Order: sequence, then C-alpha cells, then structure tokens
Amino acid sequence: MACQAIVHLAWGQWREDRGEDPAGTWDAALAVCDRALARNPNLAEALTYRAQIRLARGRWRESRSEDPEDDYRAALAACDRAVAVNPRLAEGETCRASVHQILGYWQESRGVDPEPAYRAALAGNDRALVLNPTLWQAHTNR
Repeated sequence: MACQAIVHLAWGQWREDRGEDPAGTWDAALAVCDRALARNPNLAEALTYRAQIRLARGRWRESRSEDPEDDYRAALAACDRAVAVNPRLAEGETCRASVHQILGYWQESRGVDPEPAYRAALAGNDRALVLNPTLWQAHTNR
C-alpha cells in the first residue's frame, strides 16, 4: 500500500511540475489509501499518506486560483485521525504541522490571521521531535 501511494503522489507532483493536470494521479493515490483503510480503518500510515495527497492537491488547486480549503481541511482531519490512532507516530505530527503551516500561508493570503495555524505547526513539530529527535522534517519545518 505505502509504495503504491508514494508512487502515485510522486507521479502527480511530477505531472504538476510539467504543467500537466495531476488530479487523476492523486485520485488513484487516494484510492490506494482508501482500499487500505477499508481493510483496517486504524492504519495510521495510510491516514498520513492520505493527508499528504490531499495537501498536495490543495496546493495545486491554490496555484490555479481555486479554493483549496476542502483539501486542506481533509488533510488536517486525516492527520488528526492518524495521531489519534497512533499517538507515537512522529510522522503524523510532522504531517499535521505541515498542513497547519500551509493552511496558515493560505489564510494569510486571504487576510485571515494565520498565527493560530503557525502556532499549531510549531507545536506539532515540537511534539514530533519529542517522539523522534532525529526526524529531519520536524527540524526543517521549525
């Protein structure tokens, strides 16, 4: 499951970089995660990948001047669920922090106070570093 989801996510990002429409590729990645979650709804890894895919799709939509809020909120919900299922999953915390950070950027661009989102991002990376002090994503995103 993880390998398939990562391949689809990377393929979607590659297509986006080339100016192509990556939506179908990300839909395929979400379908992989959904099949895994149908078998085991508490699979934190699948929830984290689902969040990363929704975040990528939201950023793509935002770059096209489309409303990304549904994707960002879905990404946040998937991260919240992943951390609830496995509170020791540092990657779930960094994923959630990334969503908060991107949500903050988006809110700021719309004239909404981004500070709560930025504070949540910082707190998420701090929690991730408590769980895994060598997790480079948490260090980079701080």
